[in-house]
Amino acid sequence: MQIQSEITLNIPQQLIDLFAAQVADQVVARINNQRASAPAQVPKPPKPAKQDDYPVEVTFLRLPEIVKRVGLCRSSIYAKMADGTFPLSVKLGGRSVAWRRVDVETWEADPLGYGGWRRG
Repeated sequence: MQIQSEITLNIPQQLIDLFAAQVADQVVARINNQRASAPAQVPKPPKPAKQDDYPVEVTFLRLPEIVKRVGLCRSSIYAKMADGTFPLSVKLGGRSVAWRRVDVETWEADPLGYGGWRRG
């Protein structure tokens, strides 16, 4: 005696479509019920910042200190800024400018290899 492992059923397409529509309606109803009964999700408040989360304090240097520090005159500093071999100044307001200490220290570490930003 031989056992057949496959069974073939002929189900009309209309019956399959009806069953699929009923299942889809039940799924949508369950999702809507879950949404209605679920509590509204309130976003968590941000964690308090730690000291390490803040950026490093930015210190600015004014032109007289730059001149003393790097040994260049005012016109040489501005010429080097123009050709990109010295850090650019930062406008503080009005006619007041200064240089970020970290940029000047980077330049001091390798003045010949400094490749700062060029204006353009």
